[in-house]
Amino acid sequence: MDQAQLEQSLNVIKSKPVDPLMQLSEAEIARAVNIKASVEQDDRIQNRSDFEYVQYALTNLNETVEQVLERVYLVQCFRQEYRLNDTPEEGAEFLRKWSLMCPGLILAVDHLPIHKNYTVTIDMSKLLPKEQIKTDEDLRVYMAGHYYYWNSLYPNFMAIRQGWTWVVECEGTTMASLDPELIEKSGHHLFKSYPKNEKSIFVLNTSTTINIWWSLFKRFVPADQRAKYHLGYQIEGFEGRRIDGLYKMPTEEAGRQRMISHVHEFLTLRKKNEAEFSLVGAALQIMTPEEVHQVIANQNDRMAD
Repeated sequence: MDQAQLEQSLNVIKSKPVDPLMQLSEAEIARAVNIKASVEQDDRIQNRSDFEYVQYALTNLNETVEQVLERVYLVQCFRQEYRLNDTPEEGAEFLRKWSLMCPGLILAVDHLPIHKNYTVTIDMSKLLPKEQIKTDEDLRVYMAGHYYYWNSLYPNFMAIRQGWTWVVECEGTTMASLDPELIEKSGHHLFKSYPKNEKSIFVLNTSTTINIWWSLFKRFVPADQRAKYHLGYQIEGFEGRRIDGLYKMPTEEAGRQRMISHVHEFLTLRKKNEAEFSLVGAALQIMTPEEVHQVIANQNDRMAD
């Protein structure tokens, strides 16, 4: 391809509108490309989508590529162990089952357009894992439920970069809701490896039980992320009051169906962005013809070697 043809091709690429929520910097593209190249050289790991490589690149920024690679492998093991197919339909079905297993636990999954990120609201008093998780399939629903609602909160790169907002209602939470063995299993199977980023976590109406929960859970939260957890936070107008009633309108069942619908909607958007995105296309959007020529020359040199 000569210079004129290259410039024409680049002009065509750059004339296509780019979703501002999917834009990346050169540094972000370079880190994602590095992660992808490392995955392709690791016989343990199956290739993932370019979207996912960017998700790893935008989270846990203090980690080395080697550390990221280990998390990619662990998430792959998680998907295999719990037999996940990564579809919006499967995700919505797992959230439906989880919401029936622990009614009232997940109150809402919403989009915050002002902040360009997403939010989840849960009621910890409804978790009750010791009572509800009795079989291997129950455990699969519990684990997959976490995986899919986290995916739904990251449908684009802006949402990943911004991080989600988490609101946790705790009034009425008892020791029955805390299963140290399950927290340990969840932590090692998913919480430590999934490429997530939280903007803020507002923990309402805390108690001794919640302080115990936090002492167990924080081991799986990177040290530089722990300051985002605000235990004992108060929302103006709801000081000392439960907030679950806000999300059970007009009925609790309507709120549950709304939550499942939002999860499916956000997972569908993520899948669309995943299918349409490529690291090469993103790079060409911000590269000059000279830089592209250099990339091609470098590739040709490597092939000749």
